[in-house]
Amino acid sequence: VEKALRPTPEDAPYRAALLINAGSYLAFSGRGRDALGPLREAAALAPDDARALHALGNALHQCDAPHDALEAYARALHAAPSPDFPPNAPLLNNVATILLARGERRLAAGALERSLAIEPHAPGTLFNLATARYSDAMERRGTRTRVEVASGRGVPLELRSAFAAAAPSREDDEELVSVLELLDAAEPHAPPGSPLRERVLALRGCAANRVVGRDAHAAADLSDVLAHGAEHARDSRGGGVDISLGDDEVRSG
Repeated sequence: VEKALRPTPEDAPYRAALLINAGSYLAFSGRGRDALGPLREAAALAPDDARALHALGNALHQCDAPHDALEAYARALHAAPSPDFPPNAPLLNNVATILLARGERRLAAGALERSLAIEPHAPGTLFNLATARYSDAMERRGTRTRVEVASGRGVPLELRSAFAAAAPSREDDEELVSVLELLDAAEPHAPPGSPLRERVLALRGCAANRVVGRDAHAAADLSDVLAHGAEHARDSRGGGVDISLGDDEVRSG
């Protein structure tokens, strides 16, 4: 009897499928740590199964283990697409979320662009890509300011202080316009009153405030945020923006 009940190699795909379903349910229920056991077993039984690897990555991400989650997601991307796992926007979004948190904006943008090719109207994805591009534009402007100040050593302090702020370049304007286009596309799809919508408006206001001719739009967006979500608007000229990443239920399967 024991021999008859002992799992065989032919049983592995079926057992892996059951473990994936059980682990995914646990993770979806907020029990990420409980999900790790069955999902690790599923990935061991089916090491090239993108569904198992994606689910394992989700659980690891939920357990604040981003490095291990990224490794699982990378294996899932390598195994995908397959008949059971078509191109998957949530997987790409999860990868991008971790990369953005690590400051890997260029790689994150690539993942987000691939995600938008699958789901072009996902507001959280549009917002996250806009965030990456906005951060790049501000970083370039800050770098240029530091270079200009350093090259101006020996110039009277009053003149350096007066002209230290970097003048916007054509490249900055083009990048900020692309940021505004992404946010304009995201705003209609962000649920009214949601934190995501307030983040979209906050970032759009910050970006518009730096583009000639968009002052009125910036004022309208930032006024809305200050009225309904002041915690998401902490930007002023010369300051930064503290806006959390958007989430299109990125940890779902």
